[in-house]
Formats: sequence, C-alpha cells, structure tokens
Amino acid sequence: MSHLRSALLMLLALCASPNSVSADTANGIRLSEPVRQTAAFEEFGAMLVDGSDPVPLATLLIDSERHLDREVRITANIASVCQRKGCFFIARDGAAVARVTFEDYSFFIPTDSAGRDVTLQGVLKREEVSVDRARHYAQDAGEDESAITAPVFEYHIVANAVRLQRRG
Repeated sequence: MSHLRSALLMLLALCASPNSVSADTANGIRLSEPVRQTAAFEEFGAMLVDGSDPVPLATLLIDSERHLDREVRITANIASVCQRKGCFFIARDGAAVARVTFEDYSFFIPTDSAGRDVTLQGVLKREEVSVDRARHYAQDAGEDESAITAPVFEYHIVANAVRLQRRG
C-alpha cells in the first residue's frame, strides 16, 4: 500500500510540477467545450443521465474489487489536472485517489479545474504502474527514484461523462 501511495503522490507532483506547465496556461487551456452548462456546473464528454446516485470515491475504493471493470458513478475533488491539455486528472476523496482519463481520448477538461468538485461516470480499473514509469514520476517530482524497486498499482477510471461544479 505504501508503494501505491508513493506512486500516486509522485503522479500528483508531476501534474503540479512547473516543468509540465506551458506558458499559455495562466488562464487555463480549454480544448473541449462542455456538452451542457448550467449556473452550477459544466459537463464534458457525454451528459450524465439520471440513474444511480454517485458514490464518494473513498466509499467506492473500500469495496473496489466488486466494482472493477464496471461502470461507476462517483464524486470527488480534482487534486490536479494535466497542464498540457487537460487529458487526465487526479481525483481525490480524503486519502482515496484515482487517475481519471477520458474514453477514447475524445474530450478533455479545462486545465484550471484543480480544486473543483466533480461527479463522473466511467469504468473502474486497477492497473500496474511499472518500475520505469514510477521512477519517471519520481524523477519528475524531484524524488529519489532508486527507492522504487517493484511495480505498484493505481486505481484508474476511464470516464465517459464528467460534471465539473462551478467555482463560487
């Protein structure tokens, strides 16, 4: 479990690293337009349809085996966003963390979305992060990459719909 936390913390540091931010991100990059907007939120990808109530990410991961490779609907906070395009983000709910990417790479979220609450729908996966990839994250985060000696696992959600709450 400590390897999982280390890898996820390294991923968070990589996302927030000034080295990964291009000069034109001061106001955020928006490569996809919302499919629906209200005064309270913006939706990207597909629209969230009425159905099951979302579950907090931490609650879902407590019983993750039951939900693996199934569609889930969760709530969380966006800890960090890929600053190059908004092509992934790190969802956090307390100590629970998952990387979120977008189905078929078909949409992105604004790069200035960190700190916003999110509801999303997608498929939950648990994936191995290779030693090389984990060391890459550590190196980019300025951490000791030699401490990583074994693969680690991370939770990953491939989202098809993302609802970002507006700031305010």
